Amino acid sequence: MEHSLRLPELWRRGRVAVRRVVRYALIHGGPIKRHGEILDDTLQRRIDSVRSGIYQLSDIEYGILLGVVLARAPARVLVFGLGADSELWLWANRGGRTVFLEDRAEWVKAVAGAECYIVTYPGFELPQSLSGITWDVIFVDGPMGWRPEHPGRRESIRAAAKLATPRSWVFVHDYNRPNERACCDKYFGIPAYTVDRTAVFRPE
Repeated sequence: MEHSLRLPELWRRGRVAVRRVVRYALIHGGPIKRHGEILDDTLQRRIDSVRSGIYQLSDIEYGILLGVVLARAPARVLVFGLGADSELWLWANRGGRTVFLEDRAEWVKAVAGAECYIVTYPGFELPQSLSGITWDVIFVDGPMGWRPEHPGRRESIRAAAKLATPRSWVFVHDYNRPNERACCDKYFGIPAYTVDRTAVFRPE
């Protein structure tokens, strides 16, 4: 991917990507095909969610993330946190490797077919099998942090900073929260962009 790509262009690519998925679902009226196989209803529900706007991220946040992943694909993508939109990252990075780190076992069971690893907070440790990998895109969207009893994202942000290379794109969701912002300032510095609630740290 050209590192000189500007924010509006990334957003445009991402929005086109989202529209492409939704259009396919509408035209074909059923589960989306990938690599010649019919996926189960899970992906179809995720596409319906994009159309109904119930995702946690905003349209422009999805646009930026999808734009970068699609431009780098097939890539090595690391995501802290599983959710209703995990199938989107798998779709955008088809042919690449997308890895999810999650602290809640129920989410791991809910996202079938994804490469997921259970981790714990506090005391996060990267699974040994993932050490030494150069990540193209890192997305921090977990663990939860909006209640006092939640672990928050200090450890996942710190881990992302250690794993990122000068060629990595790093996205941190909920950057608007004081704890996430303080952690990003400490480990990354000032983001290249802030897109709604997401901080974007672009390659050097």
